[in-house]
Amino acid sequence: MNHEINRLIHFGFNHKMLKVEDEDYAVNLLLDLFHLNTFEKEDIEEDLKECTPILDNMLDYA
Repeated sequence: MNHEINRLIHFGFNHKMLKVEDEDYAVNLLLDLFHLNTFEKEDIEEDLKECTPILDNMLDYA
């Protein structure tokens, strides 16, 4: 799930849906939603046009 959170945050930045100063807040909300205690930032180098693949993976996890 860590990787999917990183992908979603990256997607948010790329599509101007998320500001850098809101990153920690967004990550913490997702950690709380999925009842996770740890998060490690990863470098993501993908350029998705839509977030459906990420959200599908998150939904499967949930």
